[in-house]
Amino acid sequence: MLHTDWIEHSPCLLSIGRFDHWICLVLPPDDEANRLRRTAAQIMRRLTAQGWGCALPDLSYYGENPFLNIDNYDFSSDRLLRDMVSRLCPDTARRARVSFRAGGQVAPDLPVLGHWCLSPPTDIKARVGCAQRTLRLHREPGTADLRVHGPPVWRWAEPGEDPAFTSMLSADIAAWLAQCVAS
Repeated sequence: MLHTDWIEHSPCLLSIGRFDHWICLVLPPDDEANRLRRTAAQIMRRLTAQGWGCALPDLSYYGENPFLNIDNYDFSSDRLLRDMVSRLCPDTARRARVSFRAGGQVAPDLPVLGHWCLSPPTDIKARVGCAQRTLRLHREPGTADLRVHGPPVWRWAEPGEDPAFTSMLSADIAAWLAQCVAS
């Protein structure tokens, strides 16, 4: 089950309950965030049902958050994301990150034990001591640990979700994180 709460002056979709491990999901900026939000929320529901705490912060790329001055904001060193993740789970050995597309470029050196990425526009260099897994669609350029078949939902004209694709992504995230984070 999920609910929205305010953390560090920003709304965040959160799993309800007590969890040993937390996953921070980071969406890309701009319209891709809107198109991927439902997919991310469905992934969160599946992961929460498997015992993972999940957080999807709204980093307010559109300037809707009165506490965030978007004109001068440096997403590569996102203090807001760092503060939110630290408040949710202070123990870096018990937290992981899931990023979609350019969401991997927001605070790339955020201290986490593992970083799972879907279709980053450029290769993401893993932080030292951080396990990383990158999935790309089968026709996308760039390095990948796994190439998958699925729709590029971030390019759809309207927000949506492909349930089979979402289910496959959720299963891959859970299996990989259980291996590298919870072991």
